[in-house]
Amino acid sequence: MKNKQLFLIIILGLLFNALLAGCSPKETTLSIYAGDALQIPLQEIKEVYEKENPHVTINYYYAGSKTAEATVRTLEQGDMVILSAGIIDGLSKDDLLLASYPVATQSASVIVRKGDENIRTWDDLAKDGVRIALINPQMGVIGTLSEKIISQSPLADKIRANVVRLTSDPSESLRLIENNEIDAAIIFPSIAQDNENITILNIPAEINQGISIWVGVPVFTTAENEAKAFAEFMAGERGLQIFYDAGFTPIQ
Repeated sequence: MKNKQLFLIIILGLLFNALLAGCSPKETTLSIYAGDALQIPLQEIKEVYEKENPHVTINYYYAGSKTAEATVRTLEQGDMVILSAGIIDGLSKDDLLLASYPVATQSASVIVRKGDENIRTWDDLAKDGVRIALINPQMGVIGTLSEKIISQSPLADKIRANVVRLTSDPSESLRLIENNEIDAAIIFPSIAQDNENITILNIPAEINQGISIWVGVPVFTTAENEAKAFAEFMAGERGLQIFYDAGFTPIQ
């Protein structure tokens, strides 16, 4: 009799453990392609979300925005994309997104080495001998915006004459400034805002350009529910606050 009771207890225990296992969230890894300039807010969002959702692991793959788009389209993979509104719109029109959400906006800025007294304003980019880097327009949206900004400046010809490098993404531009290989770059400022070696200069409002950032869930995702949940968190109140604290502004 005792053996039968013990056997019954063991069976019930196994069934209970199986039930608990069935109720536990499935371990999920999300692969996310994002613009290089978004690293600071996205890293903080990752830390907050993974802490509250320990079954989810978030892996970001950063690149120039157009490079990230081309990667997603070519490889036909990825659980989320976080890119400019124009790119998200193109993916949506091609029926490559299951859902998309607006996040924030950001305008371009000039970054220089801290303590560089030769460059204090936008007009100083036109000085003789100033070495400027721009993002390659084929790789990042900020490269295209930079060309538009410069074209609207009365000093356009002199500034263009000082462009000595085209870089693949903002991180490369940042490294070149820190290594004294260039003097200034036009990028989105969020990636440099906490860098003690960098000073961020404003571009005159009458010529400046900006973009809206959106998050999208591609049709290629292998974890649709988790991807949508994370996208909604990012576009929700707590995720947006992290973006705003990193220097982004709300989408109007």
